[in-house]
Amino acid sequence: MLKYRTLIVVSVAIWLQMEPAYALFEAEATFESFYTAKGLGWVSWVTAGVVAIGLGVAVFATGGAASPLVPAGVAGLAKWLGGLGAAKLTGGAALNHGLALLGGGAIAAGGFGKAGGAAMLSAVLAFGFEVPFITAEVVYESMTEGKEKEYSYARLLDESKELATLPLPVNTSGSDAYEDAMEFLKDVAAQEPLSIGENRIVLKKSIHRLRWSTGSYQAAMEILEELDESEPFTSPDNHEVVSRAIEKLLYDVEGVSELEDATLLSLLYFVLNDYRKANQYASQAIEIAKSESEEDVVERANLPIFISAVTTLYSEGFDPSDVLSQAGGAILSDPENEMVPLLFAIFLDRVELRLDDGYLDEGMMREAFQVMKSPALERFRLENYVLLLARYLKRMEYERQRIVVLVNTPNDTIRNHPKTLEVVRDSYSTYEELLGSANLVESSISVLDLDDDLGREHVAKLRSAFREYSWKREKIASMVRKLETHQAN
Repeated sequence: MLKYRTLIVVSVAIWLQMEPAYALFEAEATFESFYTAKGLGWVSWVTAGVVAIGLGVAVFATGGAASPLVPAGVAGLAKWLGGLGAAKLTGGAALNHGLALLGGGAIAAGGFGKAGGAAMLSAVLAFGFEVPFITAEVVYESMTEGKEKEYSYARLLDESKELATLPLPVNTSGSDAYEDAMEFLKDVAAQEPLSIGENRIVLKKSIHRLRWSTGSYQAAMEILEELDESEPFTSPDNHEVVSRAIEKLLYDVEGVSELEDATLLSLLYFVLNDYRKANQYASQAIEIAKSESEEDVVERANLPIFISAVTTLYSEGFDPSDVLSQAGGAILSDPENEMVPLLFAIFLDRVELRLDDGYLDEGMMREAFQVMKSPALERFRLENYVLLLARYLKRMEYERQRIVVLVNTPNDTIRNHPKTLEVVRDSYSTYEELLGSANLVESSISVLDLDDDLGREHVAKLRSAFREYSWKREKIASMVRKLETHQAN
């Protein structure tokens, strides 16, 4: 019997290219502990992580700044925004990072497509107000089939492929399993997406190494005690036992007993777009931190708390106030973190996904703005406010286009449908709400001191775009009245 158990464990170990680890290591699970390296400080996260950030918006990056999906205005704004802060990025790194901050992901509701966010942002900055990127037929199909209110984890995953993500960590010190996992990550190919191809294999190897934890290993060995020596090793009963042992060895969340290991697992799953597993391991990391001490949990485990909050947005049901409290608390616990704007971008991208399917309303963005206004985050106000205002303008353009195409469609079936008027009214109401909230952000930007001409130029363009949307408000209202009159007659 012992030879069977040994054979199984050794076989799985060879498959994973790793050995079991037993050492315990006390560590923190903070942004600082994961994204700083000795003697380098916060800037070090850039060297290891900027590719991961940029490839979260890979839809823009095809062809670089010359791509039709990255018009000059968007590229210029992104490069400027990506070059702010202590990192001082330049070139392609600044472009990718800036695009991630601006929010180039899709606006999925109504079938707008994967380049939705890019198209909207382009229209906003180019003042392309009369050029629709969406058709009345697409909006009509979505509203009659109820697609906007339908929860779909698969759709959320698909749309997340274009969103900003967390960079890989740079700190290599930890438990044996952690250090081995980080060693695997050295094989990540620069300039290639992390979640596909060879890089995905590399990340999976790191995950498997971390799963080979003391707790899971011992639990798997206990399961193997159930093997029936009187039956062949390949018998159905013994096969079922072996399957359960491997499952325990590879997928036992509670078997991961070290804070740093559980946090790295949650981070790697997050990068791989497996948000359910990322949430499970983030929750495990938080529980480990609580078991060590109930005091200062947020300060000691702000990274898994942030991941937990963001991945909860992928659940069918959750309390929005709790999610914002966790995400905001994690960010505010380390206000000097150079990644603060990126964290807001990651959070807001996922909030927008749930705005698209109707689970959240625009109030979530207003509440995020209140967190941004915290005195502790004063040094990041320009970046944070710009990325938020850009999202407001993008969403206003989306609502405006829905109204324009539905009101002006030559399709009588669509124009005369009662649901069309309902959607148009809802879009106008949302537009007004967005405009009011955007006004608060724009006003806050207007009082900031800008010390460079390039910054003043880009901020002026954004503020000008906002004023254009404010001026167009009455014209949009007249379109709603036009449809009301048409249907009344």
